[in-house]
Amino acid sequence: MNRLQQFMAITGTALIITSCQDSNTENRDTNAVADQQNVVDTIPQKSDATTSQYVDLKTGAPVDLYYDPASRMTYSAVTNEPIEFYIDVPSGDTIYGRGRYVVNNYVIKADDGVYKLNADKIKIDKDEIKIKDGDKKFKMDNSTMKLKDGNSKMKADSISGKIKTGDLKKKMEGDRSKTKSN
Repeated sequence: MNRLQQFMAITGTALIITSCQDSNTENRDTNAVADQQNVVDTIPQKSDATTSQYVDLKTGAPVDLYYDPASRMTYSAVTNEPIEFYIDVPSGDTIYGRGRYVVNNYVIKADDGVYKLNADKIKIDKDEIKIKDGDKKFKMDNSTMKLKDGNSKMKADSISGKIKTGDLKKKMEGDRSKTKSN
């Protein structure tokens, strides 16, 4: 992976996490964003699922997990049952088991006691996720990611990216980049 792709992956992940957080958490220091960035990648593999740092939201019980990338689903290491939502205890984040998305403040408890995604704010369908929170919008499908927050926009895929703010435009493709200031 070249530097641009690493930069886009890190930037995109940070923007995703930041856009998914409650607006009351804006005063956290920048290290909090870096700590949260690792949340998505902390699920142990099936072979080393020995510590319960996760809690199944449905049962409230500690659970050891593994992620199957082929089915894009998180499973209990003990029962091999799919886990829809779980809490990463060290970070306090709520994770959606299908694709391992951080879904803090996007989960609601239905009248029947079942937890589900708040359809007014987030939609996940196979390889696509859409999040809307006020004037913030985020969309990711296959290898393309788009983020809009007020006057700022970002679009990226595996080989190129664009960032546009009120006073800056930046386009990156491969190892080349072009920047314009207004």
